[in-house]
Amino acid sequence: MISILGTPIASVVAAAAILCPSISAFLHAEPVCPHSNLPRTDGGVRDALPLRSAVNVDAAGDGPVFLRYTLYEPRAPRPPGAVAGPSSRGNAPIVLLHGLLGNRKNFQTIASALQVGLIVRPRSVYSLDLRNHGENGRETWRQSMTYRDMAADVIRTLDELGIQKCVMVGHSMGGKVAQAAALLHPERVEGLCVMDIAPVRYTEEDDPNWRTIREVVDALVTVDLLAGKRDADRHLRGRIDDPALRAFVLTNLEDVRGGDGGKAAEGSRWKINIDVIASRLHEIAGFDPAPEAPGGEGATSHPTYDGETFYINGGASRYVRHSHMGAISALFPNHMITTVRGAGHWVHAEAPDDTVALLKTYLER
Repeated sequence: MISILGTPIASVVAAAAILCPSISAFLHAEPVCPHSNLPRTDGGVRDALPLRSAVNVDAAGDGPVFLRYTLYEPRAPRPPGAVAGPSSRGNAPIVLLHGLLGNRKNFQTIASALQVGLIVRPRSVYSLDLRNHGENGRETWRQSMTYRDMAADVIRTLDELGIQKCVMVGHSMGGKVAQAAALLHPERVEGLCVMDIAPVRYTEEDDPNWRTIREVVDALVTVDLLAGKRDADRHLRGRIDDPALRAFVLTNLEDVRGGDGGKAAEGSRWKINIDVIASRLHEIAGFDPAPEAPGGEGATSHPTYDGETFYINGGASRYVRHSHMGAISALFPNHMITTVRGAGHWVHAEAPDDTVALLKTYLER
């Protein structure tokens, strides 16, 4: 059941939501129509790997990254006068940003539903791999995980794709990246949707969910890469009890095949930059575009985003609390907050139909 509230949120149900509860079906979702970075055939879905010659890599190795993405082109029947594409030619595209330890495939179900479900305002949908995550490749890895830098990656990607304005939709860490981009580059963000995260710093002392995240990341650093992925799963059982959560984080680990035709694993390697993620977890916990005063009420001087901002929160999650409302109101004065009752932190995975319905209402308003 969906509860839509006004600007001041009435309450947030006090129940713990950890990094990734009950996502087994979500983990095994298959692509609608996967393609390489070749011209699109049928299906309207294209995976695109940014060219690595002068586009995806900076000589200094510390500049913004052109991020890997999947493009979902509109497939809904278009009524007379409706158009799709970059904002210069019609409806601004949607950019989807995943959470910590995730990748662009986490939004596959939502992207596919929007691809066919937006009738009045059909839009292209881009799902991105954020820095040090997904399939961006080790040559793009960076030492920083600040939201200013991650927002700069997104803006560079928009520039490379020729997108002047977009609607940003982000979950958790991706929601913070989307909020940072809106605050720092408001002229590029036509609309903003944030899933179950506030523009505040989270701490292990005050938030058991963030304590769980720290424990999970610390456990991943201890994985013996000389062993295979199956051995890594056995090792993590002693530190990560939830099998669904364990399966989720292990999607970031791949076996390294030997010279016997690739049948036997000769070790494993992380597809994500786990060492930097672990060492920069304090940056991910914070929100550097708007330094906060004690208590998370926001600083006296900060940027604001005046565009329409839509928060979709899980009713069984504690990531957005009444104490965060001051920071949200100060930074995003034109906001609305919606709670999906019974859903946890992974609201788009646990309640995909409700999430799609809410996004469609927002996007076709």
